[in-house]
Amino acid sequence: MPENTQVPCVLVPPAGATLLTGMDIDLNDISLDAEHEPYIKAGFAVITFSIDGPIGEIETTTNDQFAAAHMKFRKSHAGVVNCVNAFQQLIETVPGIDRDNIFIAGHSSAGTLSLLFAEYFSDAFQDDSLKLKGCLAYAPAVDPRAFFKENLPIFKSIIPDVEEFIRVSAPITYTEKINCPVFLFHSIGDQVTSHPNTAKFSAQLQKQGVDVNFITSNGFDHYQTMIDQGIPKGIQWIQRKINGDQDPQPQSTPDSTPVATPKALTDSRVEMNKKMREQAAASRARMEKMRMQFQNSAFKDKPDPNTPQQRAIFKVAGYNEFYTTAMKNNPTFWTRSIEDKVEYGLTKIVSGYIKGSVRLDLQNQLLSFKFFGNLPDNMAQLLAEDNTGNAVTLDPYPPVIEGVSNTPTGPDSNQGLLFKIIFLKGLNFDRDNFMRIAEIKLKQLDKYVPGSLKINLEEKWVFVKVTDDENVKYQIDNLLSGAGVSVSPTPTRLTPENISKYENYGSSTNPSKMIDLGSTASQGKTAQRYVIQYGVYGGDNAKESVQRSLKGFVWVDQKSIQFNPHKKEISFSNRSPVDTGALERALTRNKFYQLAISQEALPAKAADPETREKPQ
Repeated sequence: MPENTQVPCVLVPPAGATLLTGMDIDLNDISLDAEHEPYIKAGFAVITFSIDGPIGEIETTTNDQFAAAHMKFRKSHAGVVNCVNAFQQLIETVPGIDRDNIFIAGHSSAGTLSLLFAEYFSDAFQDDSLKLKGCLAYAPAVDPRAFFKENLPIFKSIIPDVEEFIRVSAPITYTEKINCPVFLFHSIGDQVTSHPNTAKFSAQLQKQGVDVNFITSNGFDHYQTMIDQGIPKGIQWIQRKINGDQDPQPQSTPDSTPVATPKALTDSRVEMNKKMREQAAASRARMEKMRMQFQNSAFKDKPDPNTPQQRAIFKVAGYNEFYTTAMKNNPTFWTRSIEDKVEYGLTKIVSGYIKGSVRLDLQNQLLSFKFFGNLPDNMAQLLAEDNTGNAVTLDPYPPVIEGVSNTPTGPDSNQGLLFKIIFLKGLNFDRDNFMRIAEIKLKQLDKYVPGSLKINLEEKWVFVKVTDDENVKYQIDNLLSGAGVSVSPTPTRLTPENISKYENYGSSTNPSKMIDLGSTASQGKTAQRYVIQYGVYGGDNAKESVQRSLKGFVWVDQKSIQFNPHKKEISFSNRSPVDTGALERALTRNKFYQLAISQEALPAKAADPETREKPQ
């Protein structure tokens, strides 16, 4: 490809969602997706992204979990917000993209979302320099009310106002907003989404003067005709739009096909009716299975929220062959994949596993998850024997077990994350501009506490406050990087006692020096008290580990060392400048993890006697 060539791009949302919940992209599958490959081979860049509110296997999803996922999906305006964010990130961060030739294409539920994005585009981007060149929708549900009609009572029992949501998230509701060319493809025998509704949708767009090309297929299925016929036709359409060519005359639909001989026509109709009956029967069977899952055991109520929850923390001994190799090149990329694999295993092994709670701490090589009840005695062995959960090998020793507050205001739902700055992007880093851009980006995250962002360039840290779930740390890492600051992907999770020290940083009430995340010696005054808060201890004797950690450092006053296991706090006064990097490494070697180090001035009477001025 010639240098400086601008590449057209296709946004492809993930397909297969319920139209009431979102969808994660599959990071476990490193093979080329059948819906992406044709575009790539045709010379287009392909961007895919997750949709808020995903659920896992429907068989293991409770009513409350489904409703919670739906609320996240609803907050994203049925995924439109995710499309907006993906488009914005594309034009801001991906080099070599032809901004004048960006399309969105989706199949089934992703086709529905693609149409919604096209309808909302002008409202979302009130900037004439930004445009969507075209929208492609293969077998979309343009009016989901028809899709949910038979099973609406089931969904209303879980989400009382679901009927209104279905109405306002239907592309058919906003046809007047579309102002970009549209390509539609639908098989006449599709038994999942409605071909007649797509035909009506196309007719409405044509009536409004929209540039629309509707291709009808003689196929009888929902997916394969899209792969075999729909995408190739869609790529030809994209190329015409890029080149400024006119679309050919609308192709003949099956109804206007030249009449065949009577026998051939009869045989064709018999075969068509047979296949359509088979497809209809299969579709009814799938919906009946879903109905039974809702009514019976599939959507069980989750445990009483007052049931005590705990967090198990295991030391990681290693990874399977695939991840051992993959993580050498890009460990942070594969972390989510490993967590997903382990999650599948835990749902089968631990009866009280709390879905979505797996966390892999690469910095300290720890794996944790929440649960209620009891763990199997041979947890590590069971996970190793599971063909999905064996992505990671756990240390066979018993895990550290911590209590978890599962109340909305509990400490586990209110977290401070401290990220170490690796480097600043750009020769002239503008702190104020970073704060402005980063705050805008972070507000896209539901769990970010607005206004909590703090940065200290001298001590090389960024602090943010989040609620409910630390899984957003991966998203925060990406957003901060996009704003100009590259940070370590594994933050320190602060204890509740230390959060206030950081969220008040820079105010007149908190002028004291914060943690130094650098590896050089601290230049603070010698008469100070250092306080180390730790989140997890993984050894056998914490007191001895404290002594081993601090022994031999000339800047530690050995007589001043104090240890409070109940507060998870270690403290000492110093004799000379402290190398906090060496201190952190020593504590980690002795199995103290999730560290937060702070310092405070000592009163004159508490200073080291050797440093006090002798009376005259």
